[in-house]
Amino acid sequence: MIIGHEPGTRPGNSPHLRRTQTGRNVDPEGFRVPEGKPFIAVEDVVTTGGSVMEAAQLAIAAGGRLAGICSILNRSGRQSPFGEEVPYFSLLEVRFPTFSETDCPFCAQGIPIDAPGTRRAGE
Repeated sequence: MIIGHEPGTRPGNSPHLRRTQTGRNVDPEGFRVPEGKPFIAVEDVVTTGGSVMEAAQLAIAAGGRLAGICSILNRSGRQSPFGEEVPYFSLLEVRFPTFSETDCPFCAQGIPIDAPGTRRAGE
């Protein structure tokens, strides 16, 4: 099961938002949410929370009410990257050490590092 895709395909669920190959969320034709209907945004891995919040904002703009966010993995380094006002649940939390640019051992060795997440995939 593709966690970010399959929950929206279950019988009785509304059409869902999906991510394009370039990592951008799109609003499928005909996507509507009954005014005030609660929804849960589902993501596989949360790093910054930007992708799932972008999708949630589209659903809110379509009339929905964000009831919460869930993911398999939280690697944001925070209990919730969404603040206290948005309920968030993850099955697993992984914390990685973080460094400022001046303290980064990879930077000191000239080893390039990549930005977190997949939002820029394909760009």
